[in-house]
Amino acid sequence: MIRNPVVEKNGVWFLRDHHQFPYNEGNRAEQYVLDVVRNARDVSSDSRELESHIKDWSSRYHLSRERSLAYRSLDIGPATRILEVGCGCGSITRLLGERSASVLALEGSPRRAEITRARVRDLQSVKVVCGSFEDVQFADQFDLVVCNGVFEYASVFVKHAAPHRHMLNQLAALVAPRGSLVVAIENKLGLRYFSSGKEEHTNVMFDGIEGYPRRPGGARTFGASELRRMLGETFRSVEGLVPLPDYKLPTALVRTQLLERVNCAELYANTARHDFGSRVVPRMHERLAWHELQRSGLLAEFSNSLFLIAGDQPSSLLGADWLGDIYSIRRRPGFAMRTRVTLAPDGTVSTSKTPLDGREHCADASRVLHVAVGSHWSDGESVHTLVTRAMMRGGTLALRDRLREPVLLWWSVVAGNETGRGSLAGRALDLNWQNILVKSGEPVAIDQEWIWPDDIDPAWLIFRVVSKFISEETPYFQRWSKASRRMSAHRMMREVAALTGVQFNRSRLVAAMRSEIAFQHEVTGKRLSAARMYGQCLEPVRSRILRKAVAAGLSKVRAKVASKLG
Repeated sequence: MIRNPVVEKNGVWFLRDHHQFPYNEGNRAEQYVLDVVRNARDVSSDSRELESHIKDWSSRYHLSRERSLAYRSLDIGPATRILEVGCGCGSITRLLGERSASVLALEGSPRRAEITRARVRDLQSVKVVCGSFEDVQFADQFDLVVCNGVFEYASVFVKHAAPHRHMLNQLAALVAPRGSLVVAIENKLGLRYFSSGKEEHTNVMFDGIEGYPRRPGGARTFGASELRRMLGETFRSVEGLVPLPDYKLPTALVRTQLLERVNCAELYANTARHDFGSRVVPRMHERLAWHELQRSGLLAEFSNSLFLIAGDQPSSLLGADWLGDIYSIRRRPGFAMRTRVTLAPDGTVSTSKTPLDGREHCADASRVLHVAVGSHWSDGESVHTLVTRAMMRGGTLALRDRLREPVLLWWSVVAGNETGRGSLAGRALDLNWQNILVKSGEPVAIDQEWIWPDDIDPAWLIFRVVSKFISEETPYFQRWSKASRRMSAHRMMREVAALTGVQFNRSRLVAAMRSEIAFQHEVTGKRLSAARMYGQCLEPVRSRILRKAVAAGLSKVRAKVASKLG
């Protein structure tokens, strides 16, 4: 695959004249990942064993199953010849090696190359080479060249007056006829950079938005149109995709054509991930901002990350009718799902669900019924979004008055499941606020996956929807009206219950928590703490976010000290 003279050491091929690559996340952090991978029995791309060792952001980035999800959506066959430029610690390399019989993984850092080798130790299809991309003399072209989280460093490691243009030309020369180049990278104009995130590479607020004036020769990212134009100057075909919430830990990958055909604001909002490690308070409520960007046709331009596929013709990696995949993996095996979005010949958009591991059900979680049924794509704003707006409305409205309209819309759907015995049918379990879309004043239920085999107490459903709402809204509480910020989840539950005519007292709250703990154990295998859940339920939202911010700050200080010691 390469012409350079190489030296083999512990399964890694080193260029003879290779020098130490100046990129390091910290000796302790990388050594920890190496030790975990070496000692793990299961190093597959779907390894839950590796995930069990996640303890901080660095280990999550390298050990999470979400890391390679976007590449699951690509049609990579066993005959595909693959080059991965900058393979890091091998999370994506592992999936590529499971799909293809020929993978060349190139990494400049010796330790990271060693981690990758350990991650693919049972795959004969993968060859790991330690060396700088510019120094390698490639003997072949490749059907697929992967550049994941690497292109932004061209100005640091490529010795050329126009490093990014030069690197693109080099990459293009390695793509075989009818082959593809994949570039995954942050969007410098991503919404998070306007709202709550420091620039990933410089740790300076608004640095990319301002064009990196402080360090022009440092790492840099690009805007969506800017990067498409750059690729278009070299390749005849450039396909734009969006990884959500970002390319690092994606839970969805969609074509930009999907954004043009249907309303995807709720998809963006529901896959968002706020970083509690950030000390920056969000400057806007991103859920509502996504809806405004949708109305202006700007979702793709403000997506937090970019995922582009370039070549001399439209890529064969994507099916003609494929519009996207949405992954749900925080579940027991058998419940992990892929929701595929496709375009029908008549122009309608529909979804279908399939188990990620090929199993039809989870045999050891028989108490809950799982229904994997697709449907047509539904537009509208969720009840969650409507309640968010209600919480942000100015004035001194009482909480019950704020909630009245969206809650009654939601309950009009729930009421269709009343049994007449003061309970709800088990199929109402998944009627949470994100699963009720409202369009032109009409609420419609979507994505009903879970059915409880027995009737359920409506107090449990109220507990479920409010707990989920508060958990996801906590980072944005400062955008709420001042009258709402000291509210606890328990108080909101009581107000929702009053609006829906449901009795809600402490005993029913405790019973609801027990039911939720049982449900979560069935679906995820986790045992939640009743005491912690009860405390969070009674804690004012303001206190909760302050407590998390303090904990995140302390964690960040510890990580910085550990990095320096390492």
